[in-house]
Amino acid sequence: MADPLTGLTATEVVALNAFRGAVWTTDIDLRFTAVCGGLLTAAGIDPGTVVGRTVAEWYGTEDPAHPHVAGHARALRGETVHLHTLGLGRDLNVRLEPLRDGDHVVGVVGLAVEVVGDEGVAAQFERRIAQQQAAAELGLAAIGSTDIDELYRLATETGASQLGAAGAAVIEVGPGDQELHVRTMRVDDEYRPPHPVAVEGSIVLLALELGGPAVTGARSSDERLAPADHPFESGIAVPISSRVGAVGALTAFSRERYAFSETDVFFVSTVANILAGAIERANAEAFAATAIEMLPDAIAVIDDEGTILQVNAAGERLRGVDRSQIVGQRTLWFSSLEQYLSGEVREADFTRPDGETRRILFYGTPNVQPGRHLVVARDVTDQRRLERELREAQRMEAVGQLAAGIAHDFNNLLVAVRGLSAIVRDELPPGSELRTDVETIHAAGERGIEIVNRLLAFARPLLPEDAEVVSPTSLVEGVQLLLRQSLPEDVTLEATASTVANVLVHAADLEQAVINLVLNARDAITGVGSVWIALDDAVLGSHEAEVLGLAPDRYVRISVTDDGVGMDEATRARAADPFFTTKEAGRGTGLGLAMVARLAALAGGALEIDSAPGIGSTVALYLPVVDAMPVPRLEESGSAQGGDETVLVVDDDPAALRFAARALTRLGYDVIPAETGADALVAAAARPDVAAAVLDVVMPAEGGRKLATRLRAERPDLPICFVSGYSNGPQDDILAKPYTELELGRAVRCAIDGA
Repeated sequence: MADPLTGLTATEVVALNAFRGAVWTTDIDLRFTAVCGGLLTAAGIDPGTVVGRTVAEWYGTEDPAHPHVAGHARALRGETVHLHTLGLGRDLNVRLEPLRDGDHVVGVVGLAVEVVGDEGVAAQFERRIAQQQAAAELGLAAIGSTDIDELYRLATETGASQLGAAGAAVIEVGPGDQELHVRTMRVDDEYRPPHPVAVEGSIVLLALELGGPAVTGARSSDERLAPADHPFESGIAVPISSRVGAVGALTAFSRERYAFSETDVFFVSTVANILAGAIERANAEAFAATAIEMLPDAIAVIDDEGTILQVNAAGERLRGVDRSQIVGQRTLWFSSLEQYLSGEVREADFTRPDGETRRILFYGTPNVQPGRHLVVARDVTDQRRLERELREAQRMEAVGQLAAGIAHDFNNLLVAVRGLSAIVRDELPPGSELRTDVETIHAAGERGIEIVNRLLAFARPLLPEDAEVVSPTSLVEGVQLLLRQSLPEDVTLEATASTVANVLVHAADLEQAVINLVLNARDAITGVGSVWIALDDAVLGSHEAEVLGLAPDRYVRISVTDDGVGMDEATRARAADPFFTTKEAGRGTGLGLAMVARLAALAGGALEIDSAPGIGSTVALYLPVVDAMPVPRLEESGSAQGGDETVLVVDDDPAALRFAARALTRLGYDVIPAETGADALVAAAARPDVAAAVLDVVMPAEGGRKLATRLRAERPDLPICFVSGYSNGPQDDILAKPYTELELGRAVRCAIDGA
């Protein structure tokens, strides 16, 4: 088959060679048959030195696993291959396609494109900040200098370095004519730009004609700036204009096409403007005002007494008042001039006239001119806030990881404490003092389970897809007995509901939220008191919704009110912060209201706290109404069905293993306990009558999942019940610790029966 590149017209060949990338074809032996493109020209490669060589020969390798050799081989097999590689000193994206003749692959066609001009938002932002900083430094140098030649030299050095250009120059134009004169030039050792005088209609003359930036060899939003025919590939020229007209232009050149972005044009324009200001200035004060006005940071010029002589627009914005109210005043934030000019970077809080407090970073430079000092101030309020939020997020992530790490071991303890105490309690006669002691142990285990669940609920991710339609009224009715039992005898509980609306939440988390609110209300009461729960509809208008940070809509309001000690403003402001608590040690974790606030945010609602010292508190949870009905739940039986089968139980925690074995034995099963996977495999091999296995998911050396695979290698149909003290999110095939005897019995029975 003839090479597809040989049939191109002359125009098409020119277009391909002008293309910034490279295009090539190979035959079935991966030998280059044609190659062209501007990428080769830019790299100084003669296409004739490539054609006829194999891919392996070109890359100088005999390794078939080399990315390009292997990629071309895959393309011969009919695949489309993408590579991201460094080649010819450039960052390249490469695409390889099979070259077909009918149904047969007869070679490979390749395309390589240099990765340029797509730096990404962060890289562009950093580049612009660096250029702004360089322009600012040049502006400061101009304030203290009257040597224009030195300023020109700094401008060309700064321009070339910030743009990555091969050359930069300041070119002046004679008054009343088009004669150009190179005032100063900075070029790299390998680049020799054309003398601008010899280039008729050069980019400099184009910029002077336009009265603004001229760009060639680059994409520009200005349609007038069409690429011109110049010996250099890319160029920028910006007029240096005075009040009487343009005095010249600041230029930059590059050997590469499309080398300069709009950000670079803006930077060159900024530098050119600084030069123009330096040329025009009549005195140091007038020039300083012009230069610093361009900068984003607040800049003030002060005298030896600390009196403000000049301030820029950023200073006006920072202070929040017109500059006429600033000039003539003493120093902005501190009373001592030395604090400004010590050379140290300082920070301080500053309260504006409107009452807003901002965090200010500032530093000073003494004697920019005799008796004149420069102070630069930057508003870092938002930056510091983001840093605090990042630290808090990192702290909360660490808490989540800690909770995940301790949950397994803690739940192993709780499964034994609660489970074995229940077994012992049931075997002791009613009225026995020992039975009362065991019941106390059992209650302590239940309390431990509650603590772990609250911590894990705060640490685990709440997924929106796990939410369900819930009737808050029915939910509160269901927990009233539990709530009343949690209150002392001299604290009453009343609940009223005037809504039948439903909400979309995690039911267990809403129940926990209501419990948390009532327990907080209980703890706020000393002596006799009352707690009221109220559920009602709340239709929020625009004003009420804006106060809560919500959209105007229908909401269910669940409010819990107490007549306790109340909170002052400082406590109320922090009440929903994680780990913040005013309770004495042992009575609170500081997670209760934080969990409620988290639930509200996840459901699209809000938390409102109204409290005053000595009056009491009302905490209201607003949740959006949904027009849907809850899914009915099936009631479970109150007893577990046992059996006489043989069950293998594997758990690395001896206490948890003992409880599981004891519970299943009480239900009639023949139990084989094992603390390790190795012991379990030996026991299973010796007892072919094993009807099911209960495996802990997390164990040293070999977890339950891997052990299940090894057991089923011999018994593919072996029913297995997995148990775990912690897992990342709900999993249908795991019985969560701490489980009860009833829950374990049901799980084993279901596994054996295939339910």
